[in-house]
Amino acid sequence: MRVSAKMPPAPSSYELLPRSSSDLDSSTSILEDESFIKDKPRRRGHRRQLSRFVRRARRICRFCRPLYVFVAFVVFIIWQLLFNASYANPPAFSIPEGETVFLAANIIDGGLITGAWGKSVVDFVELIGKERVFVSIYGGPTEALKKLETMLPCEKKLVSEDQHPLDLGAIPRTKLPTGESRIKRIAYLAEVRNKALEPLDEMKGRRFDKVLFINDVFFDAKDAARLLWGTNLNKDGESVYKAACGVDFVKWWKFYDTFATRDAEGYSLGIPIFPWFANVGEARSRKDLLEGRDNVRVKSCWGGMSGVVLS
Repeated sequence: MRVSAKMPPAPSSYELLPRSSSDLDSSTSILEDESFIKDKPRRRGHRRQLSRFVRRARRICRFCRPLYVFVAFVVFIIWQLLFNASYANPPAFSIPEGETVFLAANIIDGGLITGAWGKSVVDFVELIGKERVFVSIYGGPTEALKKLETMLPCEKKLVSEDQHPLDLGAIPRTKLPTGESRIKRIAYLAEVRNKALEPLDEMKGRRFDKVLFINDVFFDAKDAARLLWGTNLNKDGESVYKAACGVDFVKWWKFYDTFATRDAEGYSLGIPIFPWFANVGEARSRKDLLEGRDNVRVKSCWGGMSGVVLS
């Protein structure tokens, strides 16, 4: 059995391709037919944006060279030393005769109690006069408090937290989204502070002019006295304030007490480097600091040391 197929008829005519460039007809050349060959469109805008980015990156890299970074760091250090240094020229002040001070403190660092901190407390008592100061401390460790107690020549009450712990069950708590119960921080700190202030209730009828509250901070006895009697002096050389705080630093250049401090209008602090306060509202606190005043008005503060006028 045979299978046969018919071939399709051949075309009667077809156009031959040119064999050489001389055979090309300019009117029908496929090389000149714009519809036949088209260049890929160029994304000029994209290239321009990319080139700008590269140029900017190169400029930034120039400033990131180790030498430039070192110079910038040195300039920053000099700026901090010039403008963030301790107050160099405070006005003179005097300690009024007869004024009494109730010194309250919370501390749990035994090394500080028997070391530099404890020595500063003793120096403050001797500076003011042992008959004019009452020292009340709540904290520990117990042995460190006992050692400090023998060093203090004034009236005192040093209570160990280990021997007289707080009733944690009576302190308000809050519940986290996870369901975990936590003691409220502010409520806990208030209880700790009140423990150091308890002798004021026990000595009813005893009068004190000022309360000096100190935390576990390094301080100088003369600076503590200046806080109490050298803050916002009037023309008669008398301090005028209701409460005043020290300035506490976690590093020599970094302001520490951002948690409790609010400026004169109630705004929180800016970045914790000089001049600390944000330039918002009337910025009274910021302006006081930049003007180099001996006191800076604030809404609230702590700073590791605070003085309160009682009379």
